[in-house]
Amino acid sequence: MDLANLLVELSSEDLFDLLKEKKVSSDTLSKWSFSDVERILPSHRVDEFWIKHQQYFVKDTAVLTSKQTSQKTGTSLLEDEQRQNHERVPLHQINNAQPIVNRIFVAENFNVQKALNDTFEGRHILNCYDNKRKLTLNKRKKVVHLVMCAVLRECDRDLEEQDFLILRRKVVEVFPSETACIYYSPSVDKKKTLNKKSQKACGKLLNKYQNLKRLPIDIYRPEDNENNPFHDDSDEHTPTEEEQASLEWLRTLEEPWETAKKHWKTTYKCRHPNGDNSENNKLVHNIFEAWPILKCSKGYELIDMDFDLSLMCTIEKAIDNLSDFFSKIYAVRSTPNDPLCIVLKELLEAQNINADSKVYVQMLLLSFMLPSTARISQGRRKQWKPSCLESFEGIITHVKIYGDIEKRQEEKKLFAKSKRITLQPYIIVVGEEDCRVESSYLVIDDNEYEMPSLQAAIDYCFKSFHVFSAKYPPQSEHLWLLLQNGVYKFRTRWDPLILSVEEMLNDIQFSLPPFNLNKDSDQA
Repeated sequence: MDLANLLVELSSEDLFDLLKEKKVSSDTLSKWSFSDVERILPSHRVDEFWIKHQQYFVKDTAVLTSKQTSQKTGTSLLEDEQRQNHERVPLHQINNAQPIVNRIFVAENFNVQKALNDTFEGRHILNCYDNKRKLTLNKRKKVVHLVMCAVLRECDRDLEEQDFLILRRKVVEVFPSETACIYYSPSVDKKKTLNKKSQKACGKLLNKYQNLKRLPIDIYRPEDNENNPFHDDSDEHTPTEEEQASLEWLRTLEEPWETAKKHWKTTYKCRHPNGDNSENNKLVHNIFEAWPILKCSKGYELIDMDFDLSLMCTIEKAIDNLSDFFSKIYAVRSTPNDPLCIVLKELLEAQNINADSKVYVQMLLLSFMLPSTARISQGRRKQWKPSCLESFEGIITHVKIYGDIEKRQEEKKLFAKSKRITLQPYIIVVGEEDCRVESSYLVIDDNEYEMPSLQAAIDYCFKSFHVFSAKYPPQSEHLWLLLQNGVYKFRTRWDPLILSVEEMLNDIQFSLPPFNLNKDSDQA
């Protein structure tokens, strides 16, 4: 058989020109060893071609084992392992008494059906699909997760475009009603697009692969799912009898408060079933309606408990570092030559200023030292560029007497509506003079909490964003992000990149904290 026909048999006709150039005949090809394939073919074709080669020439063996490969190529097992990069984590215990399974991952040999059948959740999804012939959003996410975990358990190399194309085809073969491009769309060169802009590869399989690759290998090792019932459209935590009793107590009672806090802590996993702080992505208003106890005068203590249980911030009483953090910025950053800033600097150095007023002045100065760079769409090609004062008032707003608080809340609602933004948690301070603070209040969804201090109000306000998975207000996002990185010292994969914040942290020679993977939910 000539070379061209042989390559047709091996479904590798596209390699004809390359092999002809290398002067490879059909006879030579039939005697190839794995090292020959590695030496002559492009790296991304080695695995695929070697499997086809062995299936064609070694009729009795579907996939050649590492032991057989070593015998055929004349290399030792030790040399074979060294060639396959010994630093990679082996997926099978090496046992000289048994054949060693070839660790080279080939997407064509991956079995999606088997990967799903190996878990309770996967079998549940397959059964539901047989009945309904379609996947829900949650089941689709679970399919992608189970498939990519199985792939990563078998794979000892980085996946390439061809791998994803094969995997998406195999997923669609199991679930024919699904659209292939949802799972993977390859990159497109700008020469092949109408707008002359390149298109990056995307899709659920690729996204999941990139996310899982960041995690330790233990994360995607197989788990014992037999004793973990899988619910229809979510991964809800099944409450124990104790948790169920605590849930019922919280829905009907509020006192005694110490008992309420114990029940709140007991039900954390029930209220955050996915291990995140999303409350299943409910709106903040809906969360307060579901748990009326949050509306109590001490409801902010429950928010604080949930933040601590989420393990996002590992620093105890991080807010106590606020003043030192401001001092570092104040030492290296100049303030604008603005009349208000001059007055604020004089107040900061005054001896008769109380602690809350000092924090107020520091936060106001900070908003001038780090102005917003945001451009918020207002429709019809209009944009809103928040001023320094608007950024500050997105966090703290001042009234002179307590009776003005209700009026200010209405003004905040009207302002948010006029700017087409959502009214997020904020702080109201009361003082007879403009920069004097006598009392502080945290406002979340029309619920007003009296705070022990302005510093505590900032602390609880910050934590509420993460407990409820709420976005920072767009006009103040840069300031909250600065506090998150500099005071609380954690980052999440959802954080936007704001260059002015990065530059300020760089100016004070602040080392950026690592990403925190506990924060795993989409922000609402």
